Amino acid sequence: MTLIGKKPAYKAWIPIPILLPGEKTSTRVEPGKSLYAQVAPAAAQDGIVDAAIWIGYAWADEPRNHAVVMVTGDDKEKVTQAAEALANSFWNARSQFEFIAPTASLKESLNMAIASDKHPFFTSDMGDNPTAGGAGDVTWTLKEILARAEFKSAKAPSLIYGHL
Repeated sequence: MTLIGKKPAYKAWIPIPILLPGEKTSTRVEPGKSLYAQVAPAAAQDGIVDAAIWIGYAWADEPRNHAVVMVTGDDKEKVTQAAEALANSFWNARSQFEFIAPTASLKESLNMAIASDKHPFFTSDMGDNPTAGGAGDVTWTLKEILARAEFKSAKAPSLIYGHL
């Protein structure tokens, strides 16, 4: 057992050549659900201090950006085995990750919203993170919405546009 405040003796850092957007890595659905469920048991082993799967940040334009498995502890063999098991599980599941919500262009999304009998109809631009690289002041979407004929008449559908 490692004492609090003591630096673990061993670290296994395994880069995985996978880069997934967060919209594909939900822990509520497969394969993310099963993959992440393996982390706590790996970390709970005697001789291991911590285990983690780092997804990476797909929207950062950095060549070093990729997924990583990291395990630390005082038992070299267990640290190595746990890291390799997590990394292999991640690699084996790589082709199973899918978007957890429908995806479409803005035009397609607005067409779906206008045609839908469900209200409210919610769309979101999940690909931009204005506080982590995006400018945060882009009004392109609003311009595109206001240019549509459906929103120019007195009988236009109601719409709420929010930009964070």
